[in-house]
Amino acid sequence: MSSLALRESATLSPALALAAERAAHYVINARSASTRRAYQVQWNAWRDHCAARGIPSVPVEPAELITYLTHRASETNARTGRPNAPNSVRLALSAISVIDQHARTTESERHPRSVRSDPLVRDWLDGWSKEHPLAPQRQAAAVTPAQLDLLIQTAQERPRGVSAGQHVAAYARDRCMLLLGIAAALRVSELVALDIADVLVTDRGLRVYVRRSKTDQHGEGHYRGVVPQSRTLRCPVDAWGAWLGRRGTWAGPAFVGVERDGCVSRTRLDDSAARRMVARRAKACGLELVTSHSMRATFATLASGKGKALPRIAQQGDWASLDVLAGYVRQGELFEDSPTYGLLDD
Repeated sequence: MSSLALRESATLSPALALAAERAAHYVINARSASTRRAYQVQWNAWRDHCAARGIPSVPVEPAELITYLTHRASETNARTGRPNAPNSVRLALSAISVIDQHARTTESERHPRSVRSDPLVRDWLDGWSKEHPLAPQRQAAAVTPAQLDLLIQTAQERPRGVSAGQHVAAYARDRCMLLLGIAAALRVSELVALDIADVLVTDRGLRVYVRRSKTDQHGEGHYRGVVPQSRTLRCPVDAWGAWLGRRGTWAGPAFVGVERDGCVSRTRLDDSAARRMVARRAKACGLELVTSHSMRATFATLASGKGKALPRIAQQGDWASLDVLAGYVRQGELFEDSPTYGLLDD
């Protein structure tokens, strides 16, 4: 049974109870790991609320939902000691509405409306949002070519307590992940999901097959091309060859763990391990604002700086929203022809 299964399903009609079970399964499998975890937390909280009041969690009653959300907004977060953030309330609304809508997709209700579109819920959200605006989202910091050189050169230095074999293999892997992540504009989930067979070396560079992405929930897949770079240190094609020299070409996950003796494991790195790697490498050279999201930010910023067209940049990185992409581009243009140049000079 799914972890999102409805405990009070016995109070529902058989058809709706079955639909609710299917809904939980679909929601779990259709979204990224981080979204699944977040939706599960929010759905469990709504489910417990309904159980305490003796009402079914689906179909969602609009008046009950806005009462619940208003209460959630006023609750104190146990971790921070402050009221729940507005974004967390919006997340609860999204999770509840999407699962409810899936659950009501029965024989008699093939195209149910989302409870979010109900006039009562919509009016509540409009009024509540005026007093609780969205918190500004801080975009990941892009790195300059010079900072990228520093990051890679610092990674070449062997840390204390790490064997030479482990250091050499881990460096080859991490350099490859960073450069391929930037050049192919890969999300961390896409990077660690790569298999050896997904990266083909051609006479023009690397052809990278992304089987599934955040904006490709149906797994249709698409290719991204990565060409060699003139500076070997920054070249993802060279880095891929160097990593394969350590890893070997056996079929399986492209990026795996490295044992203390320098041998590579057969275990695929997960999202968390990849994020920790980027954070660790960045902190080692003083770039503590750099995160795993910086790989895509760096691609967008550098490509724009080279005069590449925005639609082509979006295609490489599979950006569904040009507004998000434009934000990265604007970040890179902050100091281009800035009106502050010479502003306070004599």
